[in-house]
Amino acid sequence: MVTLLILVVIWSAACLLMVKAWSRLQAGEWWAVTITVLCLICVLGLFIVIVRQPRNDAELHFRTPLIPWIPLASVLINIFLMVTLSTATWIRFGVWMAFGKYARTV
Repeated sequence: MVTLLILVVIWSAACLLMVKAWSRLQAGEWWAVTITVLCLICVLGLFIVIVRQPRNDAELHFRTPLIPWIPLASVLINIFLMVTLSTATWIRFGVWMAFGKYARTV
């Protein structure tokens, strides 16, 4: 669980850097490239730690294929998509969440 949390935080930082400083990465500025490479190496290491977790070998009626590959890929893709949203979208989302919370308690 902690490994997944660390993975999400590091991947979020890498995605933010890739989205917000894309021109600096394309220009090859050393600090942007170094931080991005370090984040991606950490993500790969954490990914390996998660994949090597012991599995339950009990015979089940149904097993989901490609566990943990598909859940990890979906988490990483969704974080990248969330980072690319505009600030206005996040503000609208926050307002709707606050409204929903208030409307639910009334």
